[in-house]
Amino acid sequence: MTAVVTQTQEIDPRRAAEPLILALDVGSSSTRAMLVDPRGRALEGTRRQLAYRIETTAGGGAVLEPDRLLEAVCTTIDGALAAAGGRAVRAVGISTFWHSVLGVDRRGRAVTPVYTWADTRAAAAVARLRATLDPAAYHRRTGAVLHPSYPLAKLAWLREARPDVVAGVQRWLSFGEYLLLTVAGQATCSISMASGTGLFDQAGLRWDPEALGVAGIAPERLSPLGDAPVTGLRGRFAARWPALTRAAWFPALGDGACSNVGSRAIGRGRLAVTLGTTGAMRLLWAGDPVPPPPGL
Repeated sequence: MTAVVTQTQEIDPRRAAEPLILALDVGSSSTRAMLVDPRGRALEGTRRQLAYRIETTAGGGAVLEPDRLLEAVCTTIDGALAAAGGRAVRAVGISTFWHSVLGVDRRGRAVTPVYTWADTRAAAAVARLRATLDPAAYHRRTGAVLHPSYPLAKLAWLREARPDVVAGVQRWLSFGEYLLLTVAGQATCSISMASGTGLFDQAGLRWDPEALGVAGIAPERLSPLGDAPVTGLRGRFAARWPALTRAAWFPALGDGACSNVGSRAIGRGRLAVTLGTTGAMRLLWAGDPVPPPPGL
């Protein structure tokens, strides 16, 4: 992993009393941490970044090691807080890559790698899913297509190819949920992250029973849905980050949606174009859910 840091600078006395927010962005190729004020303005000198690579394997594997990724996130948090001059942080906002899944045991320990969106080993399972599900009806309910990128396909593949792995999993999570479960002892799955799983009924705001049945998992094997923050840290993390002991940790949101908000592309009249590990155009609007048109 490669560290990218900036030098600590003097804190403007006029801003010293303002509450701070810790912003975390866990991407496919690097993770970043930065402190911002209530207006979203960056606190000079607090940005930290660590780069890494997705591990690829023969046959289409593309994974990240959960605890190495967790420690990379924690290291960037260390650096951002060290530059904050001892000021307390009111809240933590988290952006993470979509379409990932990992399994944890009863103690919350990772027992699988993070299967990323780039992992294509579920391709054969997708063909069988298309014979089981009505692709058009599934798309209308979940907004997802039957594709190896989505956790639905990965769970179906693992059930067929690695039943020994599946047997040891108590709960399936995105990495953002794993981060909160590890540092705070509890985690929910935000509506944003759920919408990128292919397991979520977007109109009913619930885990989709048909998709879960095909994946072979019960709802209790996924995190509860919710966008409320959690507070309090586990002992070693409370000792590591005193400034965060009373902070509200909000469930992770999908990085694509966050990029729209950050670039103020939040109305029907403005598209956001993202060019990174992948490329996308996204449009956000407020209103009742509508069935997604074919192709989206």
